[in-house]
Amino acid sequence: MQSVEGAIALGTYFEDSYRRLDEVLRNEVNKESKADQFLALVGDAFKTEDALVAGEFVRLGRSSVYALLNQLVAQGKIENVAHGQYRVVKS
Repeated sequence: MQSVEGAIALGTYFEDSYRRLDEVLRNEVNKESKADQFLALVGDAFKTEDALVAGEFVRLGRSSVYALLNQLVAQGKIENVAHGQYRVVKS
């Protein structure tokens, strides 16, 4: 009887682990697609206010847009050419 209970507990553990991993992976895919959608909306050169408008279209809040701008600068996908002005880096 203990072995059956142990097998059930182990099966439940693996199912829960799969669900958590699946959720994390789906969130990462959604973040990437939001960044790509965001970049498609802002154009080659844009201001912070343009980024905030584009963020609304991809359902990002104000602080998330600022975080995304910092992330994209760190990744080398955009560069900050002046205060509040950005340019998309062509690869």
